[in-house]
Amino acid sequence: MPVAVVHGTHDPARTLGHARELADAIPGAQLHVLDTGHTSCAEDPHAFAAIMRGVAEQAQRRAS
Repeated sequence: MPVAVVHGTHDPARTLGHARELADAIPGAQLHVLDTGHTSCAEDPHAFAAIMRGVAEQAQRRAS
């Protein structure tokens, strides 16, 4: 299953280093950095949705 780690550059709770550490710990995970805070899905729903569509498309290709 494809994995996307989405991180906001202005997140006061977690650093980019935390996001990289998480992505590096999951084989094949892709790190996406958005110009948002802690709630990227609410702050930039279009960019977040594009990332999720990409994950779904990857999963579909792998299942075929």
